[in-house]
Amino acid sequence: MQFHTKRALFEGLMLGQRHDEDMNWLAFQYISGEMSSEEAQAFEQVLDDNVAACEAVSQALTLADAIAKNVIIDIVHSC
Repeated sequence: MQFHTKRALFEGLMLGQRHDEDMNWLAFQYISGEMSSEEAQAFEQVLDDNVAACEAVSQALTLADAIAKNVIIDIVHSC
């Protein structure tokens, strides 16, 4: 099933229709503050009872942390 809007994607996630790529992208948007407040609230509802969504957020945070550390190392080495 292809989702054409974020709202449809959120509804699909809440119904348990799991789409890993979509969920990973939404998790990244969530942690980076790229969602509107309405979108963030809808995603938080998904997080309430969707373990896979929680895992996607955890993975997104781990990836963002690793990227940030590498950027800092690169900056330090270039000075």
